[in-house]
Amino acid sequence: MNNFVISRIRKESLSFYFKKHSPLTYPVSTKLSRLIETGIYSKIYEKHLNRIIKNRIRNEKVDGRSRLQIGHLQTAFYALFLGCFTSLVIL
Repeated sequence: MNNFVISRIRKESLSFYFKKHSPLTYPVSTKLSRLIETGIYSKIYEKHLNRIIKNRIRNEKVDGRSRLQIGHLQTAFYALFLGCFTSLVIL
């Protein structure tokens, strides 16, 4: 998970989808409102977000891998251009 994704996670993005006129809409809405008002939701959110960040840092240290960049694909692009050039010459 990169920094962009983690920075885009927001508390406001919590949503549930129910069927139209579902009997669960009101109870779930009231319970979520209570969780947000009391601050329990913020504690849960921070706990899990911190866990994600710690795991990401730990995985980067263990793996030692780098992100795939255009430079890594340079040979493939050279082969592609060589093939295109060869096909144009043959035609």
